[in-house]
Amino acid sequence: MPLALVVALLLLLSNLAMQTLMLQVRSRRAVVLELRQAEDNLTSAAHLLVGRLQERHACLFQLNLAAWSLAGLSCGDPAEIMGLIRAEAHGVAWEVIGWQPQPGGQHVELLLQLRPREGQPPRRGQFLVDLEPMASPPRALALRHQGLRGIPATGL
Repeated sequence: MPLALVVALLLLLSNLAMQTLMLQVRSRRAVVLELRQAEDNLTSAAHLLVGRLQERHACLFQLNLAAWSLAGLSCGDPAEIMGLIRAEAHGVAWEVIGWQPQPGGQHVELLLQLRPREGQPPRRGQFLVDLEPMASPPRALALRHQGLRGIPATGL
């Protein structure tokens, strides 16, 4: 009888260990899925932003983000330009955190942040926009995803 109890206890403990392992695997998969969805959403937002800039506000390609509001007076409606900085499309809301033209005029670093959904941290993605420098106004040639960036502190 004592041997049967020990065997039953060992079976119970091994079953609990297997359940714990499966819960950890499931949790890890959920995190990976959420990160992939964030990357997809950020990439879609970046493509939409660059497309909108190319279509109506190519004059902003060579300006830092801080200068966009001032350039809005000559480049388009300031409210429309603010709508580029904070936008939403297809259920995805984002904000441009950084737009930094690089020396030489061939590249722009773009930093986007998804507006967080309830219970999720905000996600940031960095992109490199390749420009055709000889075009006037500049044209976007390619958009390259540079990966997710750190999770900002709340309140940024």
